[in-house]
Amino acid sequence: MKSSLNPGKERRSINFLDNICYSRVSDLEGRPLDLMLSVMVQNGNSEMRIAAGLDDEEDRTKKPLIVWIPGGGFRGCDKNLMVAEMQFLAEAGYALASIYYRSSAQGHYPDQIIDVKTAIRFLRAHAEEYQIDPGRVGVIGRSAGGHLSSMAAVNLDDNISDEWPGYSSDVQACCNLFGPADLVTLLEKDMEEMRNDPDHRWRNIGDTHGGALVGANGPEVWEKLRIASPINYGHLDHPARRPGPPGSLYPKRSFL
Repeated sequence: MKSSLNPGKERRSINFLDNICYSRVSDLEGRPLDLMLSVMVQNGNSEMRIAAGLDDEEDRTKKPLIVWIPGGGFRGCDKNLMVAEMQFLAEAGYALASIYYRSSAQGHYPDQIIDVKTAIRFLRAHAEEYQIDPGRVGVIGRSAGGHLSSMAAVNLDDNISDEWPGYSSDVQACCNLFGPADLVTLLEKDMEEMRNDPDHRWRNIGDTHGGALVGANGPEVWEKLRIASPINYGHLDHPARRPGPPGSLYPKRSFL
């Protein structure tokens, strides 16, 4: 039996630009590390549309940007592993960027959010090249990437590298797909499981995702995780705010 597949010649093709270096950093051993991202944007293919009898111009309009931040327990991520799941955003008219950031073996927090913010500034700096509307930038991530999406959406003026100066790291939208908002509570749960299960996958605080992220295995881990928890940031009347010392961790803006 023969079957046919409609390639959708009437739709605009999606272009995928890979292995774009947005930052040059060092890992924990001082070794140089190039951080890469990819960009997916629907703006062609003019040749296919002409072949289909649709003789119109290539779409060069500026598109709102969504930055996809992959997960992986902060242990490392493949920037393109699940990017196909986000293709619907490119088809809906967004520019989509998928980024790699330092793993917990390559850098300790705040290195990861520094990388995310650097990527956002890089993309704004190259907005014309990638057909991006720099005034409309959102972030979306899963698991560890969801956590970093929430931290980016706080829009604080800290954890900024010296790369791509003059461009903003702020975002206008955020979607956190089951990323941890409270790393302190997450570690408390991990510790309880370790106490109750002698065969648990982790043996100490430093083995956990949170402990590895902040590079701590002792009492200092709690303050480090508190600083790295997006639930601690927002207006004083923000419903998700975690109680803490007055004025300690509350920025000027809430989540967007």
